[in-house]
Amino acid sequence: MIGVDTNVLMRYLLRDDEQQSQQAKVILDGFTQQQPGFISITTLLEVMWLLRQTYKRSRDDVLQIVHALLVSPSIQIQAESAVDEAIEIAQQGNFDLPDVLVSIFGRDAGCNYTLTFDRKAADIPGMRLV
Repeated sequence: MIGVDTNVLMRYLLRDDEQQSQQAKVILDGFTQQQPGFISITTLLEVMWLLRQTYKRSRDDVLQIVHALLVSPSIQIQAESAVDEAIEIAQQGNFDLPDVLVSIFGRDAGCNYTLTFDRKAADIPGMRLV
């Protein structure tokens, strides 16, 4: 298995630099079910943040991109079951995926709840407004 950093994944998704995007395509298209690429939670969160904040992609676009990565047989995502659960909660409640992941990881670590100043995130199960 080979890990993929944020910048490689972004070039693959955005195709905004001819040379690097082509290199990223060769890399990601070369992964197989037997030899998958690996995306860490840190990389996934960075990608989501960049897509929303820098590239102004909608929440739904980001959810679709992450879901496509999640169901790809040639990509393994760290904590796949948590990401899958987070996608479902985010879609049902119109929440941002990173906020849902914060709640899920807190819960899985044994937290009673996670405190936030974010009023929208406070509506996520396991989150509580300060």
